Parts: sequence; structure tokens; C-alpha cells
Amino acid sequence: MNAFNNLSDISFQMVVYNNSLSQYLTAGIVFIATLILAFFIRKFVLAIFERTAKQSNHVFISNILQSGRNLMPILFYIPFYAVVRYLTFPDSIEKAVSIIGILLVTLCIVRYISGIIKLFSKQYFADHSNPVFKSGIELFADVIVWIMAALFILNNLGFNINTLLAGLGIGGMAIALASQTLLGDLFNYFTILIDKPFTLGDDISINGHSGIVKKIGLKGTRVLSSDGEQIIISNTDITKNVLKNYRVMEKRRKIMVLSVKYGISSEIIKEIPALLQNIVNSVNGAQFVRAHFSAFADSSLNFELAFFVLSREYGTYMDKIQEINFKILDEFAKRKIEFAFPSSSVYLEK
Repeated sequence: MNAFNNLSDISFQMVVYNNSLSQYLTAGIVFIATLILAFFIRKFVLAIFERTAKQSNHVFISNILQSGRNLMPILFYIPFYAVVRYLTFPDSIEKAVSIIGILLVTLCIVRYISGIIKLFSKQYFADHSNPVFKSGIELFADVIVWIMAALFILNNLGFNINTLLAGLGIGGMAIALASQTLLGDLFNYFTILIDKPFTLGDDISINGHSGIVKKIGLKGTRVLSSDGEQIIISNTDITKNVLKNYRVMEKRRKIMVLSVKYGISSEIIKEIPALLQNIVNSVNGAQFVRAHFSAFADSSLNFELAFFVLSREYGTYMDKIQEINFKILDEFAKRKIEFAFPSSSVYLEK
């Protein structure tokens, strides 16, 4: 019996790769126990999160609790870390496990924060008129989070962050000087998203270019013109110049100058403003503003007609102008009113 006990003691004290068999056995028990505990904690914690989320009347808080699943992988890293810390392993293995732990924890936290950002964006920008704004905010926030995560990882891996930041500062200044236009367009992109001078689908006009906004990009905005051409306008040009947005416009104004020949009787001249008013009022979708005998020109008598077309659609606007023009032609022809054109008379004396 004593021989058996001595043999058992010897076998348990046998050292394999710097650890005795008893240490391996203890580590195995600790690993299994902590792994089972992690499963129970995961199930228990998730059950609390789900129950609290269901009881919460605030949707945002409920979603934050449910996104806590992203942190659960950290629980299953603990058994491996405990075994490595208990047993004696080469420095390379311990360092590898530590690096894996840093990466895992950082990734889980980043995913959790990114999930909260997306939930926040979905909750508070759900009714935003510009869908690009939401994606732009999410992209900007994700970039900041990942940069901070990368710096955290590098710092824990032994890199000198101060030297790195100083180098990035000098390099950043060089890059900024070399790409001022690109960076200006990028900052103006966020200016457009926040200020919202227009959104996707708006009919805009800037610097002689007009059309429907199809895409708001990091460097430029794409506009589809009425001719079917795609026009790309840099974001810097958009913020620096006067921009017309026809989305909020409920009606379009038209000012028309009509020139008639001299020699018409004063009675007909006095009738023309009222005639123009009746023509505009007879067109459905047009609103009369004014009509006046405005000027004695060099070769014509000028009348100025102003009216609104009660639509912001350019096609409808042109249709109404055409209809009014046809009626003016018909009414002037009935009264034998002739349109004037630039001309001059030369009188010769003998």
C-alpha cells in the first residue's frame, strides 16, 4: 500500500514542460469549472438583460441592454487566461495569450460601442429628411472609435504612443498641406449633412448648373440634369456659392415682357393690361400678379406681365407658360396687334 502511495506521489510530482501532473490536473479542473461558470453567468446575465429590456419603457435603453451580447465572448476568455496564469509556460505563449486577450477585449468593446452608436443614430435620426446624414454620422463615429481602439492596442503591446502621435502630427500636417482641396471637400461634406441645404431628390441650381440631387459624396455631390447629364459639383463649391433649392418652393414666378408696334390706337393699348389679366386667369394653375404698360422703347411699346405657376415642377411650369403664350397670340391676332422687333426708320429729305 505504501509502495502504491509512493508511486502515486511520484507520478503526480512528475514534471512535464515545467509543470507537474498535479498542476495540470488542477488547471484542468479550474478550466472546466470556470468554463461552466461562464456558461451560467452568460445565461443568467443575458436573462437579466432581456427581462430588464422588456420591462423598460425606453426603447434606447432596451436596445443598449440587448446589445450587451457583444461583451459575452470576454467570459469565455477567462478560463484560458486563468489556466495560463496558473501554469508555467514559456514567455512567448504567455505573451501570445495576453495579446489575444487585449485584441478580444478591445474588439468586444468596440463592437459594443459601435452597436450603441448605430442604435443612437437609428433612434434619434430615424425621421431625418436626409438618409445620408445618418450613415455619415455612423461612419465618422466608427472611424473615431477604431482609431482609439488601435491606439489602445498599440499602447498595450509596448509601442510608444507619444512618438507615434508626434509622427502622425508631422505627417498629418504634410498630408493636409498636400491635400487641402480634398480635406476641404470632406469637411464641407459634414457641413452639408448637418446644415441640410438640400437632401436627396431635391431640385437645386448652383453656378448655372441645375438638376436633381442623386448622391451626396465625401468629395462631391452628383446632380442629374434635365438633359440626362450627370453633373458632379465639389462640396466646397456648394458651400461657397449661392444655391437655389426648389424643394420648398410651392410656385414659380414668371415675368414676361411683350413688345408691340407703334401706331396702335390708345384705346387698344389701354385694353392690353386687362386682356393679359383675363388670359392668365383663364389658365388653370396660373395666378395673375400684375400687367402694366411699362415703357416707350426705341422701336416698341413694352408691356410687362407677371404671374405665378402653382407648381414647383419645371415641366408643368413650362406647359403653363406655353399655354398662356398661345392664348396671347390668338387674342392679339383677333385685335390685329402686331409684335415689334428691333428696327429703325430712316427719313430722306430732298
